[in-house]
Amino acid sequence: IESILRDEAPLLANFEIQLKLPTDIPQVLADPAALILSLTNLVTNVVKYAGAAKWLSIEAASQSNTVSITVSDRGPGIDPADLPNLFEPFYRGQSARTSSIPGSGLGLHLVRTRIEAMGGRVTIQSQPGHGTAITLHLRPAKS
Repeated sequence: IESILRDEAPLLANFEIQLKLPTDIPQVLADPAALILSLTNLVTNVVKYAGAAKWLSIEAASQSNTVSITVSDRGPGIDPADLPNLFEPFYRGQSARTSSIPGSGLGLHLVRTRIEAMGGRVTIQSQPGHGTAITLHLRPAKS
């Protein structure tokens, strides 16, 4: 996460960044390159869609058999009608289609595909006017 933030620092220059990364988070069963690509996509989506809020949060947590990483913003949120389709290939929500924000609609589909290939899942919570939180749920590595 820290290397992604360093790599994306020019894009995040005007952002307030909040990190909650406990040191006791277990390692996860993951392809490191695929996980980095997925998290990078979520961070750059915040840059593209957060609007004037310019706030990014990344939080990791561990519960019984899951490690979660949540990337959140305080942007305009996503229309509830668009939520069921966001992970479909080439799907872009109505506000994204009518804005000048570039994109192909493949990013979230690829995030979900990569995370599911690692035995994980992706969830999204969004409320118009209050931002979006996308969580990667991964399996912890057993020692």
